[in-house]
Amino acid sequence: MFFRFLFCVLFFNNIFSQSPSINVREEYSMYFIKDTNYVITKDSIYFQSSSGKWDSRKHNFQLETYDLDFIKNNKKKYLISKGLGKVYEILNDTIFSIDNSFLWKSRYGSFNFIRKNQIYSYGGYGFYDYKDNIIFLDSITKEWNQIYSLNDNKIKHTYSNGFYDNEDDVLFIALGYRSILQDKKKMNSIEKTNEINTTILKFNFKSLKWEFSKLNKDLKDLWTRDMRVFNYKNASFINSNNFIEIDFKIKKIKKFKVHNTFVSNGQRIIYNDVSDKFFIAYEYNQDNKLKFESVNVRNIIGDDFIEYELFEKPLNFIIYTLPLIFASIFLLSKIFRNKNYLNELIENRNSIEEDLTKYESILLNKLIEIYPQNIIYPEISKLLELKLSYESNIKKIQKTISSLNFKLGKKLKLKGTIVQTTRNNQDKRIKQVRIYF
Repeated sequence: MFFRFLFCVLFFNNIFSQSPSINVREEYSMYFIKDTNYVITKDSIYFQSSSGKWDSRKHNFQLETYDLDFIKNNKKKYLISKGLGKVYEILNDTIFSIDNSFLWKSRYGSFNFIRKNQIYSYGGYGFYDYKDNIIFLDSITKEWNQIYSLNDNKIKHTYSNGFYDNEDDVLFIALGYRSILQDKKKMNSIEKTNEINTTILKFNFKSLKWEFSKLNKDLKDLWTRDMRVFNYKNASFINSNNFIEIDFKIKKIKKFKVHNTFVSNGQRIIYNDVSDKFFIAYEYNQDNKLKFESVNVRNIIGDDFIEYELFEKPLNFIIYTLPLIFASIFLLSKIFRNKNYLNELIENRNSIEEDLTKYESILLNKLIEIYPQNIIYPEISKLLELKLSYESNIKKIQKTISSLNFKLGKKLKLKGTIVQTTRNNQDKRIKQVRIYF
C-alpha cells in the first residue's frame, strides 16, 4: 500500500514538474510575477514556481487575443497586443483590459516601454506601412495619442532594439529592418530583401527633438530579428550563436557566446529580473509543439564577451563628410558667383539696354525682377502685348530670347546660355524662361 502511494506521489510530481506543451500556432503569452513564471492560452493559465514545478488552472479572462507582449515597471505589469491597440493589466491572478481601443494589427514589431507610469510605443509595421513615430496610451482617456516632435524622423523600420533612459528622459532606438522590393530585370521577377537600419536614433522628451548618429558599420552583420529579449536591463537580442547587449549610455555593444543549443529553436524570451533567469519558449520536437524553460542567465551566455564601439568611428565620419563639405563649398561658390554675375548685369543695365530692342528690354527687366524664378510663354506674350496669331507670337518670343541671350553674353563676356528656356513642370506643353547663371 505504501509503495502504491509513493508511486502516485512520484507520478503526479513528475507531471506537474514538466513544462506545458502547446501547439506553435496557438496564441499564448508569457510573463512573470516575482519569481513565478506564467503562460496563458485562450482557456488555461500555467505557472512555474521558483522550484521549477509547473501547475495550471482554467481561466475565464475572455481576452480579444492571447498573442501579447509583456512589459513592466516597479509598480505595474501589462500585456500589449502584438500589432498594438489592446492593453491588459496583470493584477495578482487576474488580467483585465485598461484601454478604449481594439486590435490595430498595424504596428507589429514596435518597441514598447513605460515612461512616467504611461505606456509608450515606437515604430512597427502593418497595413504595408512602417511607422516612425512615438505614441502613448493616455491614462485618462484610455486612448492612444501621438507624441509630436519638432523635427522629422525619416527612419522607418520594425523590430528595432530600444532603451528608455529614465534619468535623462530620452529614448534610444537602434537596428531593426524594413523589407524592400527589388525589380530583378534579368530574371524578370521581383525579390524582397531586408534593409537593416544603420542609424541610431535618440529622442529627447524634454526638447521634443530627434538626434541621429551612424552605427559602427562593423556591427551591422551582428543583428538578427530572431528574438528580442524583453525586460533585460539593456536593449538586447539573441540567436543560436550570440547574445548581443546594447548599452546606449556608455556607447558600447557586448557580444556574448551562447552556450545552450535549445536557444536555436527559441520563439520568445523574457528576462526575469527577480530570479535572474531567462524564461524561454522553444520548439522541442517535430510535432510543432512548444515547451517553456527557466534557465540561469550564465548557463546561456556565460561571463566572457567581446566589446565594440556603438557609434561610427570619428575618422570614418570625417571621410564620409568630406565629400559633403566640398560639395557645399562648391555650391556656395556657385551661388556667390551667380550673385556677382547678377550684380554685374544690374550695374550695367543702362549700357546694356542701349543695344536692346523694346521687347528685349521689357523681357530683361522682368527676368531680373523675378530672378531666379521662371516666366511662362503666355505671360511673356501678355507682357510684350503681342497681338499676332499664336504661332507668330511664339516665333516673336523665341526670336527675342535668342537675340537677348546673344547680346547679354557679348556684353558680360560669358559663354553659354544666360536666358534659359525649359518645359514647365506642371504642363510640359508650356515653355518657360529665366535668367540662368
